[in-house]
Amino acid sequence: MITPSDSEYKDTKLIRKGKKKLNQPFLELSNWINKKYAVKCINIIYDKIIPDNRPRLQVILEYEKDYLFFSTPDGFNFNDVLQDEISHKFIDIVNNNSSYKFETNSIFTVFSCFESIAKIEANMSIKEDEIENLLTEINDPSLWKIERCFESTVFFFYTNFQKYSSQIFQRRSLYTKKYFSILKQYDEFNYLTLENLSIGLDSKENFEKNFNGSWFNYWR
Repeated sequence: MITPSDSEYKDTKLIRKGKKKLNQPFLELSNWINKKYAVKCINIIYDKIIPDNRPRLQVILEYEKDYLFFSTPDGFNFNDVLQDEISHKFIDIVNNNSSYKFETNSIFTVFSCFESIAKIEANMSIKEDEIENLLTEINDPSLWKIERCFESTVFFFYTNFQKYSSQIFQRRSLYTKKYFSILKQYDEFNYLTLENLSIGLDSKENFEKNFNGSWFNYWR
């Protein structure tokens, strides 16, 4: 689950909104995860991945802090002990009920975070005309444009000098508040706060000099 268009996110969103229920045996496993690790699991998806058709459990946690609990300190991998604990618990649940027909040989567990994707959805829901209206309202001749990619938002000045001007901290605070007032309208699950919103600052000069004027190069 990476983007708001993913089927896993859409399915989990229905559960989060109370429009769909988690079925067994995943409900039992979810309750066990929540109790054992003191986290909030919203959804669990069982599938098989290519090329070897290996079974996989995708545990979708609501909060970013819970996702980090299952991650390694560097944030690039998952805690393999916790992965194995959950996989083995699922195997136990399936083995104790003959009506469950799931392949569990070599099954492994991964984790996703609903909150992170919901924040992306909120940010990408802002319309272009709202961005243009914000630029007009700010009325700062040193601002070139505002660009977004997933959860990231960057205010671009024309030059590096403007980006590092003596008043930049005051302006950054003002721009963040104005952007937040628009963004909050799309925060369906109330995850966003002014404190956890980070607005980036950059310049057209840097964009053209170091990224060859390419948004692909800039955001990758």
